[in-house]
Amino acid sequence: MNITSATLAARSDAPNLDLLLTGPDVVVLLDGAGGPSAEGSGCLHGVHWYVRQLGSRLLSALLTTEQPPAELLARAIEAVADLHRSSCDLRNPATPSSTVAIVRRREDVLDYLTLHDSTILLTRHDRTRAVSDRRLHGIPELRHRREQMSHLPLGGNLHAVARRAYIAHELTYRNTPGGYWVAGADPRSAAEAVSATVTAKGLRAVSLLSDGAGDYVDVYRLADWPQVAGLLERDGPARLVQLVRAAERGDPSGRVWPRLKTHDDATAAHWSPT
Repeated sequence: MNITSATLAARSDAPNLDLLLTGPDVVVLLDGAGGPSAEGSGCLHGVHWYVRQLGSRLLSALLTTEQPPAELLARAIEAVADLHRSSCDLRNPATPSSTVAIVRRREDVLDYLTLHDSTILLTRHDRTRAVSDRRLHGIPELRHRREQMSHLPLGGNLHAVARRAYIAHELTYRNTPGGYWVAGADPRSAAEAVSATVTAKGLRAVSLLSDGAGDYVDVYRLADWPQVAGLLERDGPARLVQLVRAAERGDPSGRVWPRLKTHDDATAAHWSPT
């Protein structure tokens, strides 16, 4: 197993809420979202705690059983919910949550799963396929609100107010039919993940990217997914993260690339399973 990775927090004064975990033939990438109770999430523990509790249980289960990743994710979500059900309001839609991306090799097959907006790249010879859960971006009201923010400069008061309003509306669609799904307190969200088992034969590389790294394609349009796969193989994940940050620093007000925040936690991992 040959894996390289890189991660960079959005801010130097805040923890990185991305979490990459690896084991023999297993890679797990989480990207946390939400906030402490002071920000109205109803949880005393916060996202940093949640992501690590969920990730550790997921990795352990993936290493010790061959059951489908979606089943193991559901159990991990339930187990973490049980840890703070008595102290926190887990019905609050802003309770700590996380995207999930999993790849696991079992002899001649590869299991993969992605929940919410992390991306998995599967590269076979000269062909790369991107797998991601894009339901959030297809919700008309939220798309309209993002477009309304596009003319507001990042860092300004008007953008901050619009961003808070956007997030409040986004939460009403979280883990609901017709909305989008993340790992939070409801294990039923695991069944909504995009998952499959494919042959490992001919698979040259597998890459996992949090949305902060995937924005290089999804938001900044500076490459396509095959080009990113080639960059990861040639120059490594650290180079991709550097390029993302360079693009963002060159557009601090978001005039070229409107977005919700100047920087996001960015993580990329590149695995050659053969």
